[in-house]
Amino acid sequence: MPNPSSTPHDVFDLSKLTPELAAERPLPGTKVPVGMTFDKSGRYLYFMFPESGKQLDLFRVEIATGEWEKLLDADGSEAILTLEEQLRRERLRITWDGLSDFSLIDHPDRDLILINRGGSFSIVDLNSSEMVLDLSDRSLVKLQVSPDGSCLFGVDDSGIVRVDIHSGSVAVVVPRDLDKSTVTVGLAEFVAQEELDRLDGFWISPDNVRIAYAEVDESPVSPIQIAHLGSKKNETELHRYPFAGAPNAKVKLMIRDLTRDDSAQIEVFDIEDGYLARVCWLKSGELLFSILDRAQVRLIWYRYDPTSGNISTVFDHSKQPWVNLPVSVLRFGDSSVLTTVETSGFAHLAVIGSDGSVREVTSGEWMVTEILGVDSDLSWAWICSTEQGPLERHLYRVDLRTGATQRVTTHSGFHTAVFSESAGNLIFVQHSGLDASPTSWILSPTGELVCHVVSEVYSGGDIGLEPPRFFNIEADSGESLFGALYLPPDGVTKGRPLVVSVYGGPHAQAVQDHWAMTVDLQAQLLAQQGAVVVKLDNRGSYNRGLRFESHLNRRFGTVEIEDQLNCISYLTNQYGIDPTRVGIYGWSYGGYMVLKSMCKAPNIFKVGVSGAPVVDFTLYDTAYTERYLGLPEDGTSYNASSVLTDLDSLSSPVLVIHGLIDENVHFRNTARLMEEIIGKGKKVELILLPESRHSPRGYETLLEITRRRTSFLLEGLDMV
Repeated sequence: MPNPSSTPHDVFDLSKLTPELAAERPLPGTKVPVGMTFDKSGRYLYFMFPESGKQLDLFRVEIATGEWEKLLDADGSEAILTLEEQLRRERLRITWDGLSDFSLIDHPDRDLILINRGGSFSIVDLNSSEMVLDLSDRSLVKLQVSPDGSCLFGVDDSGIVRVDIHSGSVAVVVPRDLDKSTVTVGLAEFVAQEELDRLDGFWISPDNVRIAYAEVDESPVSPIQIAHLGSKKNETELHRYPFAGAPNAKVKLMIRDLTRDDSAQIEVFDIEDGYLARVCWLKSGELLFSILDRAQVRLIWYRYDPTSGNISTVFDHSKQPWVNLPVSVLRFGDSSVLTTVETSGFAHLAVIGSDGSVREVTSGEWMVTEILGVDSDLSWAWICSTEQGPLERHLYRVDLRTGATQRVTTHSGFHTAVFSESAGNLIFVQHSGLDASPTSWILSPTGELVCHVVSEVYSGGDIGLEPPRFFNIEADSGESLFGALYLPPDGVTKGRPLVVSVYGGPHAQAVQDHWAMTVDLQAQLLAQQGAVVVKLDNRGSYNRGLRFESHLNRRFGTVEIEDQLNCISYLTNQYGIDPTRVGIYGWSYGGYMVLKSMCKAPNIFKVGVSGAPVVDFTLYDTAYTERYLGLPEDGTSYNASSVLTDLDSLSSPVLVIHGLIDENVHFRNTARLMEEIIGKGKKVELILLPESRHSPRGYETLLEITRRRTSFLLEGLDMV
């Protein structure tokens, strides 16, 4: 079939935006392949794609011809999401409906694929479309294909189970103590998923002989109830959420021999007061894992030999004010891994051997943002990095012997990629830019074009949108800060109101040379109404190195606000915006920034809209909060960062929007805010989203947010 990607002819003309258009999903140009996987033969690339625009279906493209083939339709799978799948999508920030993910199965006789439809699993024959195995009647939280393709491993209420692909028989390989409801095996605890980017809770050895797994006891963590007050049913959810300063879950790294039914469950490491960060089996049969201390200033890599039971320290890395975890960990040869370290303050490639050797490969004042893969003779690696500057991402080929980098991608903008060693080192590359919608293609390992996957590209002008303009200013400490400016259709800025679109928090980057900037329809809607809209990555944002990020150390609500205020002064002087009409909006940390900024600079901000804000960081989780603010018992940084400390200064109107079933930033934050302002005459309005979590979904919900946020800002800036 022909490539069904979006073209300028199947999207709206957005030159006259309305809230109704701005709430539509998917955003124009964002219908792109998802979950790309090469088959071992190198003949096909498999992926999910939203052909209808609403849900992900399964496709493959024949690499030799570029021809697409639709394999499976999602069939409205979004209607049957399990709770576990809902929460997994929250952690991964997945917004698509339809298929959740898939895995190819290396079967000798048939082309089989494992499908996840909203948390229900099945195995399908790709050639006949026959369902080979239906596992939808089992409450499986996670399921993955074994390294040899003979079986599946997953987690259900009984523990970690093994599913035979041929017979469908299910056997428990690691039982869970059913008398201890707070103890799980094979699952990652909440903070590991949300803050440490570790969603896995078990790991199968390459030879299929052993399984390593996390045993998690959440009994030290106080339970909280989240009620579905907007539901027709009387439903509640119980979550174990570790608040800053409170106990974390107890985690042990365990191991078991899969070849013997009577094998013992062996404790490898008891993480008494820290975090299990990364786990990787080596080809040698050894287990490499890393432990992050609770203060997050020390990361220790250990080697465990399951034959002898010996454990030894491989690499002990300490860094102030915190250690950033590696972006990837790839097996490298028989007894090493290729990963990233930040000994220089920037994330760079390093080979860590089980013998304790550490060899740093790349260097410079730029960041490795992805490790894609390594060739079979261990001579070359492929990475994405910021070597061309923090606004762009490019694909590089790295000589692992010398550390020399060769840039593979040539278009300016933002590239992501997927590498396949088993498919002849082919590379799937996706590119977009401020004025170029996403396109994708497959490259040879040296960068030659093999085939196009999505070739239709269009500009902002094709859909009636003007891309934002980049600018930069200097922070008080001398660093360059990058911003983006959305202008009204007539290009006039003098005397116009300014709206600040803010995030501002650590480990995030808002300003990039990416199509998503241009199709930020909330910013575009405000600009089309006559406002100037600005985004700025203040000090503390990510991908600029540890020194730049560490400006926020123990200082939430300080330097990031200073930078936003300096940006407003710059725009007043250079563009003539009206300094008496400045609004601000943001979500999550951005919601916190709205409230804190309006309290600290009440003479600057005339109106604000705060979405899902943290108002007091004692109400947020351990791993994130303690990393940046220390322990609450230290007091000073928590008191200074709290919105509640400065509420007396709040004088302008603010609209707060929050989901009642937000299990990440709990509604308790907004409830505390509303309790504190009672009787104080503050102009605070509240919109409740009864059945929304931290990331609102669904057209009606997004429309309500867009309408209310837009009208509140326009009215507050005297624009209506």
